[in-house]
Amino acid sequence: MSSPIDFVGGRWRRHRRMREIAAVLVKHGLGFLVVEAGLGRLVPFHRGLFGHPRRETEYSAPEHLRMALEDLGPAAVKLGQIMSTRPDLLPPDLIAELERLRDRVPPVPWPEIAAILDEELDGGITAHFRHVDETPLAAASIGQVHAAVRHDGTRVIVKVRKPNVADLIEADLAVMAEVAELVAPRLLAQGYDVRALLDDFAWTIRSELDYLAEGRNADQLRDVLADEPQVFVPKVHWDLTTSRVLVLDRIDGIRIDDVDGLRAAGLDPSDVASRHAHAMMRQIFLAGFFHADPHPGNLLVTSDGAIGVVDLGMVGRIRGETRRHLVAMLRAGARQDPRATARAMAHLGLTSVGDLRALERDLARMYDRYYGLAADRIDLGAYVQDLMGVTRTHHLQLPAELALLFKTIGMCDGLWRTLDPSFDVWSIGEAFFEEIARSLSSPQVIVEQVVGIATTLLDQIADADTRRARAALAERIRADTELRVRRDLTTAVGASVVAAALIIATTLGLVATIGAGVSLLWTLALGMVGFGSAGASVLLAFLALRSAGRRLR
Repeated sequence: MSSPIDFVGGRWRRHRRMREIAAVLVKHGLGFLVVEAGLGRLVPFHRGLFGHPRRETEYSAPEHLRMALEDLGPAAVKLGQIMSTRPDLLPPDLIAELERLRDRVPPVPWPEIAAILDEELDGGITAHFRHVDETPLAAASIGQVHAAVRHDGTRVIVKVRKPNVADLIEADLAVMAEVAELVAPRLLAQGYDVRALLDDFAWTIRSELDYLAEGRNADQLRDVLADEPQVFVPKVHWDLTTSRVLVLDRIDGIRIDDVDGLRAAGLDPSDVASRHAHAMMRQIFLAGFFHADPHPGNLLVTSDGAIGVVDLGMVGRIRGETRRHLVAMLRAGARQDPRATARAMAHLGLTSVGDLRALERDLARMYDRYYGLAADRIDLGAYVQDLMGVTRTHHLQLPAELALLFKTIGMCDGLWRTLDPSFDVWSIGEAFFEEIARSLSSPQVIVEQVVGIATTLLDQIADADTRRARAALAERIRADTELRVRRDLTTAVGASVVAAALIIATTLGLVATIGAGVSLLWTLALGMVGFGSAGASVLLAFLALRSAGRRLR
């Protein structure tokens, strides 16, 4: 049990982190607001204003958001990376900018990494390695990778979690939880369950912090790929692997998207694409366990054409029933059948499917763009992007595992078409669709489904009386709470509008003073009064939202 000192220390760290976040949002949030208001040309952020890097072209709103996440640290970077897997929630231009986060993380100096290895490994570095390269092969938001050689000559890579990153992430998760409680009622009314999104994010990032979990993912995927000899996962050195250190066999190979390099090595890029597609279909549709980060840097092709899969920190899992509905949706897409597609989407567990007829209508309009095209001429990545556009229009929130799957499919399709522009993924998928349809229609699976349905019905009957009693109590409380919450939200909206107006007006005023002969003192006074008043309005809006959030708990 935590002590009072730990409790106070935790709150102090959260408050300090909130101040840091506020400072970054003032820097980049102002840029985001000005750009969205159409005033980007009047406020030259690209000329170095507020510490932004200088360049010739103006910054876009997604760029401001990406830079803010980078400044906020590893948890925010990881949040951006995970949100880039949600094409059902975010538009393509924002997702494209968030995808840039992966390659912009500086490495931690070697002495700090060495200290972690000495602490984690019994006997330290020298007891287990003949040599460790001090320059990392790669650095990410959570960890970085170094090449090494064991005493028996085995060449390995050593992945080390960065110092203090777990504490930083837990502090940020606590702040995000507080913010989620404030905004959850409003977003839930629009069909978005922000609490569920945060829970999924917290689970994902905590899993990536634990390298023992990544090692288990590697072993499981290796078992899944046992029947795909030309696609493999490097061996985990469990005697040297801990929650902070992961040691794997090193793979020497060519990045899978290096088409010229593959040809120079005597390999056919089309064969490589087909090999990887077969492996992904097996993972998704037969095993329901797949590599969810098929970035070209995580797929290396060896001299004999085998594909090595690395970085198993992010994996996806799809249950059997979900796979059945997913296959139905993809088949309906190949037939360009909007009604069957809409029904499959409803069965896939979307947060809310209100008007199926409206959904069918928009799907039919989407399919008009593919009219007359054979399945092998349909760009799978474009199809998935169009489908996610429809989900955003209808405020449909996919379950996290499906959003991750669709993002993975889109990444893979782009990769396969890089290797072979005429690649036909539909013909490969159809064979797996038939196999999964047979496996999910077996007597054993049907019996399991019937037992599951019966158990669910019994649970619902047992809970019925409890739900009725709770509903009666909630109805008595609802009327008073709704009135108070409406008053708080009205205050918050009014204060937010005032704050936005003050920020824009003050910014325009400051820009107008430049070169107008106004003294520095008056310029500073204008900025202090304007931004100070805006800050007071933001604080009022925050307090009103916090009050509303507490009433809705």
